[in-house]
Order: sequence, then structure tokens, then C-alpha cells
Amino acid sequence: MISKHPCYVELLEFPILKEILEKYFSRDTLHHKYVLSSFQSNILWPGSQSQQLHVDGWGGVINPLPHWPTRLNANYLLSDWTADNGATWVAPGSHKFLRAPKPEEIEEADLVQVLAKKGSLVLWTGHTWHKSGENFSKDPRFGLFSCFAASQLKEVSTEEEHLLVVDKDVMENFSEEMKFMIGLGRGVKKGAKFRVDFAKTKYENIEL
Repeated sequence: MISKHPCYVELLEFPILKEILEKYFSRDTLHHKYVLSSFQSNILWPGSQSQQLHVDGWGGVINPLPHWPTRLNANYLLSDWTADNGATWVAPGSHKFLRAPKPEEIEEADLVQVLAKKGSLVLWTGHTWHKSGENFSKDPRFGLFSCFAASQLKEVSTEEEHLLVVDKDVMENFSEEMKFMIGLGRGVKKGAKFRVDFAKTKYENIEL
């Protein structure tokens, strides 16, 4: 989203969000405490089914989950979250379990639905078990979902920022294996490179 319009960058730099991130990822370090993992639009169309309860980004890759803060989801609501349009369900206290949920492990009655107004900022930790609900309404549910990760996760996996320090003309001659090794093309989702022309729309004159 940050390459599509300056307003999306502004959302990630709200003082209240930066204050929350600094506090949540606080640790004794000379490095920056967190990085942006992802930022994408989310549309839950009418008739969309409920998800399975899950934790984002981990699945069965890391088990148990670290006991320290690893991820924080910050969701900007562009629609009201209601009981009818698929508002997210969370399992209270699940962030302390330090693992991903098993199928059908928790009864629906033990979940809490996050009901909030358009314009709200909704946050949950990366350890929290959650899922989107079913959209019974006639309207889509819109949101902008951002996820931040502890910077030490990147420090552990990559000591050098290869995509920045390696010349682009050198990268162009790499084999596919070498491109994969330095992270080129990793995590490119459908629509990520799509650009919007805001000319002659109500967004045309948005200024920071």
C-alpha cells in the first residue's frame, strides 16, 4: 500500500501508532525496535465464510512461539465492524499460550467479536488467536491491515541488506537460485505492483 499513495505512508506514521509500537517492542538495543512486515487492503465480500482460528505468519513454522513480542497487527477500519459483516473474532488470553491453535480447539461461545466503528484503529498481538467472521450483510467490509515485526527477527535471518548494497545490474545477472538467496522476489503478493491513478477522483487532491 505504501507505494500506491502518500496517504498510506501517513497512516503508518501516526504519532499514536508510533508510540504504541515503541512501547510494545521496547528492548535494550542500539537498533530500531521494529520493522513493517506487511501493509495491505482487506475486503470481506458479502457471503464470505468465517476463517479458521489462527495466528498470522507463524502456522507450524515456529512452535512454541517466542515468549517475547514478535508481531503486532494494526488495523484501520474503513467500515463499521458489526456482528453481521464479519467482524474479527478473538480468543481472550490466547496470546499467553505461545502456540498456534489446533482445529476446533475452542468453542465459538468462548470467542469475543471485535465490534468497532469506522475510523477505529484495532490492534492485537501476533500471538493472539483470531479469525474473520462470516459476512451476512449486503455490503463489503473494508479495512487496511498493517503488521509490524520485532527487528531482531530480521537481524537474526539477514545480517546484511543485500537488496540495498548489491548493484542492480549485478542482481540482474544472478541465477534464480542466487536471487532467491538474497530475498529478491520474496513475498510479492498479487496486486502489490498495481498502481492507482487518482486523477479525476475524489482522492485526486489528497495532501499530506
